[in-house]
Amino acid sequence: MSYEIERTTPCRVVLKATVSAEEVRAEQEHVLEDWSRAARIDGFRKGRAPRALVERRFAASIREDLEEHLTRAVWDKARHEEKLKPASPLSVRESKWLDSGEYHLDAEFEVYPTIDLTPTDTFQPPVFELTPSDDEVTGAFGPGRPSRRA
Repeated sequence: MSYEIERTTPCRVVLKATVSAEEVRAEQEHVLEDWSRAARIDGFRKGRAPRALVERRFAASIREDLEEHLTRAVWDKARHEEKLKPASPLSVRESKWLDSGEYHLDAEFEVYPTIDLTPTDTFQPPVFELTPSDDEVTGAFGPGRPSRRA
């Protein structure tokens, strides 16, 4: 499984991935096993229908389930390896099966922005003069009003 991450904006990430044919076949085996165990087909006990019959009867659903499993695997791998913090769900723009048996995924999602704060341990606030001048007091209270300064 190979993938590329492209940051189109500081918060938007485009994910392009290709899952090899071998990995697709391995995941397809897992999906088929799950479907074979749960399949209910007339004339057979639950989970006892021939695998080829299950595969033929539920082909479209199995294919959708396989795509979902592969998409989730790519999403999980990219998120963990790149240490991404998604702010939105994965939005699939395009997913397709290649003639070689590979699965291609083109998706995007948003991530939280990274904010670098400067250390505050050496911060010194500026010195302020807290005693008001006579002009500031006169301006605040207006002329002719007594000030409360003692």
